Amino acid sequence: MKVISKSSAFNKSASLGNSGPRNWIFILLLAIFSIVLYFNTYYNDYCLDDTMVITENKITQKGFAGIKEHLTNDFLFGFRNRKSEKNASFWRPLPLVSFSIEIGVWGKNKPGYSHLVNVFIYSLVVILLYLLLSKFIFKNKWLSFFSALLFAAHPIHSEVVANIKSRDELLCTFFILSSFFMVGMYIYNRRRINLFLSLFCFFMALLSKESAITFLVGLPLFLYFFFELKKKDLFKISAYFLGITFLYIFIRNSVIPFDFSEEVTQEYLILNHPFLYANAQESFFTKIFVLIKYIKILFIPYPLCYDYSYNQIPYVNSSEPWLWISILVNGFLLFYALKKFRKKSLISFCILLYFLTIFTVSNLLFETAVIFAERFLFTPSVFFCTAIVFLLNWAHLQLSKDWRLKGLVFTIIIFIPIFILFSMVIINRNRDWENTDTLNLADISKSPNSARVNDGVGNYYINASQRKNISLREKDSLLQLTIVYYARSIELYPDYKNSLFNIGIANNILSNEYLLKGRDAMENKKLNSSEMYLLKAVKYANYDDSAFVNAWFNLGEVYYLGGKYHLCLQALEKVLSVQPNDIFAQKGYNECKLLLQNSKSIKPSP
Repeated sequence: MKVISKSSAFNKSASLGNSGPRNWIFILLLAIFSIVLYFNTYYNDYCLDDTMVITENKITQKGFAGIKEHLTNDFLFGFRNRKSEKNASFWRPLPLVSFSIEIGVWGKNKPGYSHLVNVFIYSLVVILLYLLLSKFIFKNKWLSFFSALLFAAHPIHSEVVANIKSRDELLCTFFILSSFFMVGMYIYNRRRINLFLSLFCFFMALLSKESAITFLVGLPLFLYFFFELKKKDLFKISAYFLGITFLYIFIRNSVIPFDFSEEVTQEYLILNHPFLYANAQESFFTKIFVLIKYIKILFIPYPLCYDYSYNQIPYVNSSEPWLWISILVNGFLLFYALKKFRKKSLISFCILLYFLTIFTVSNLLFETAVIFAERFLFTPSVFFCTAIVFLLNWAHLQLSKDWRLKGLVFTIIIFIPIFILFSMVIINRNRDWENTDTLNLADISKSPNSARVNDGVGNYYINASQRKNISLREKDSLLQLTIVYYARSIELYPDYKNSLFNIGIANNILSNEYLLKGRDAMENKKLNSSEMYLLKAVKYANYDDSAFVNAWFNLGEVYYLGGKYHLCLQALEKVLSVQPNDIFAQKGYNECKLLLQNSKSIKPSP
């Protein structure tokens, strides 16, 4: 079989030519570049959802002994210790098995090794992209090299590589590219082993992440665009992959039966169901609007943020200009791809595969737990980077007719600044992923309207306030920040249970700390200092908490000792409003009232 004539014609006119170093040199350079970009993730800890799949997953923590259980349970069974809710069950055993193997080999709490595994798989994805492009698509080593290099350097991938949990994305893309490459090799040499390996890799991709099923359509498109196949051969090869898909569905349904009935959990409703509060029109318009946001961040991957949940991306209505820009841009791209479909244009292929891979996470077909996520662009960016290099080469060919701009000079002018800038963004972003706290602190300025990020920052400050050997002033400052971020989280999402609970904890800590300080000052006859501390104690005390009663009672005692009987009465009234049968408060109230009456009845001397 041979590559389609359109691609062959393109190769002959390719500005960088097809000469140059051998494949192994390009492969080595790509591997080194990919590893260098992400090597500093080795020093990072576990972060975000790593707890669910590794550190707090009882099955993963068993090491080799947990492999069988991962194969026979849903994705988060080891974390929840129960079957997942309806419409929320995933079966992605392969990444979980890889985590169990790592624990079996290296032991527990070795995040650095897991990060290096992610980096290694990422470098393999980059190399496979180069091989696929150079062998079957561009058939030009230089253009394939720069496409793979652009993919390797794109900052949008930092979440997938730096977050261990995103192993599912890495493995899925690795096996999909492997499947494409091996089926291409099968068409070239007709060795059945290559077809078998291609089918095996496709099955492994499905075991890594369910979204791989979209390539049941993507693979026939690949064969149609880049190989001269008879229709019956195209259908025959596609039928093999359809058979593997049915096998996967059968096994998956045996492990976790499909259940399409809807069950919405009460905990974190809007965080797991982003369109819960939107009407039908707002829901549809927001989903269309998000499509242009994906394109924007592919071109300008800055700033990067791990969370775009409620209410960072507000619901969109028809008056939003970017909605109409999204409709025009995406509509034009789809129109162009369909128009050039019969001509087997490379750009048409890239656009169709981009839409195919982004469609499953766009919420248009079925709603996911998130409205937008950078990790969702990992596979679509393969086709984005390929198209960009193709278009840049085309632009150079046009410019060289008039300006005689050499390919190497053009490459230096365009690519070198991009690679330097992108590399700086990635290396700095990797540091943000050091742990959950550093990530939340880095992203709060980028996602200030996210209830989840505000809650995460609140968690950081409340934990920081509990460090040993910290002064009351420092604790006060940290807990003040805690309250600010939890309050913002609750303002965005009034039912956020974690924020509601912890803001009470923060207030309680402050109240008790100032209560103790106030008592100490009172015992040392420092009434002014005691009053100041106790006023802060009552400020932070919850109405139905014991600290509220104790703070007001002690404040009443301070006022009594200072002769401020009218303030003493007010303080004890607060106590009796909560505990009307408090004997000591009643006794103090009566004594104070009597003293106040006597002081008013004494007339001054003439």
